[in-house]
Amino acid sequence: MIKKEHERKKMDLRELRELSSGDEQFFHDMIRTFIRTMREGLVLMRQAMEQSDWNSVADHAHKMRGPCSHLGMEDLWEILNTIEENITAFSDRKEVPALVSRAEMEAELVIKLLQEETKV
Repeated sequence: MIKKEHERKKMDLRELRELSSGDEQFFHDMIRTFIRTMREGLVLMRQAMEQSDWNSVADHAHKMRGPCSHLGMEDLWEILNTIEENITAFSDRKEVPALVSRAEMEAELVIKLLQEETKV
């Protein structure tokens, strides 16, 4: 069941906090790594899309989903999952450009929220 927009949180850092066991340096390093790899992944996904390399688009979406799940980013996870499914399961590529744009906007929003909340 898809949750309505107002029922979702943009992120939930409890899992990362638990994993960090109070080590703030580790916590902040992981946030910085997430931000860097998410931005890199989005650039690579867009480039692959512009080259009609659909398998790479799906692969990049898949790789970015895991970290989103660990940080409780339900909206971004769902967009990335839809991109991957549209390409791999349904061979439906016509929606992919709009979904990639949505993923980019959602990622920048959660990155901004992460930076505000964690001061990284």
